[in-house]
Amino acid sequence: PNVFNTEDGFVATKAHELGHWSGHASRLAREFGKRFGDKAYSFEELVAEQVSARICYELGLPADLHESHASYVSHWLEILKADKTAIITAAAKADQAFNHLAAYSGYQSEPAEDEGEEADETAPVPAYA
Repeated sequence: PNVFNTEDGFVATKAHELGHWSGHASRLAREFGKRFGDKAYSFEELVAEQVSARICYELGLPADLHESHASYVSHWLEILKADKTAIITAAAKADQAFNHLAAYSGYQSEPAEDEGEEADETAPVPAYA
């Protein structure tokens, strides 16, 4: 049976896993937790989900929170309640991860809009930015 309801869900999950891949000791060397729910594990999941949201945004896809990812939300909330700067730190780590993945793949973002040009009101907004 197919575990993904949509192709977007598959891409979001693949992007999440690429977020983890970027944290390996030979790449960006982020700390991974020892078990589900510990602080480092939960923080890494928060980073990976933000990487997924950014990749989906860049590809013009909805940042589809897969059902299995939703199980981490309570752990993210614990971290965010305990450390008010955790979201900023996680966003910075996710940005580093995205940039690493973009460089590795040769991806280049669309150039920023010129000043004076109207913004596209229909453009997708990243879920965790």
